[in-house]
Amino acid sequence: MRSDRLNVLADYLEKVVAKLPPSRWDMYSWGLSQECGTAYCALGWATFVPEFAAAGLRLVWDDEGSAAVKFGIGNNQDSMSSGAQFFEIDPKTASRLFNADKDYRTIEHVVARLRAVANETPLEGSAVAQQLTGGSS
Repeated sequence: MRSDRLNVLADYLEKVVAKLPPSRWDMYSWGLSQECGTAYCALGWATFVPEFAAAGLRLVWDDEGSAAVKFGIGNNQDSMSSGAQFFEIDPKTASRLFNADKDYRTIEHVVARLRAVANETPLEGSAVAQQLTGGSS
């Protein structure tokens, strides 16, 4: 696991993305074009971290205007697999970090999960899980 990268992403979300208009954050899409610009989820925003871009993490747009996160050679992987490979985490953890659910929408929630995983804090039954889900994990 690349704890360093998870923490860099958490820092970026807190220090950069949290200061942008709320319309620029959307955990339900990798890239959503809007009048005010484009909204991204946590993994989409990861492609804007300069050191991540230099390491090969990138956002690729198709002809229909949909975005996907890619890492490595070629464009055959889906976004979740690319995120798992880049952060060196298993697919289930990648899904827990980068897919939205009803209790996991805000930057604060995402940052808490990123830091919990980076610090190897179990999410199930943990104080972080209880905080994120309002008491149930």
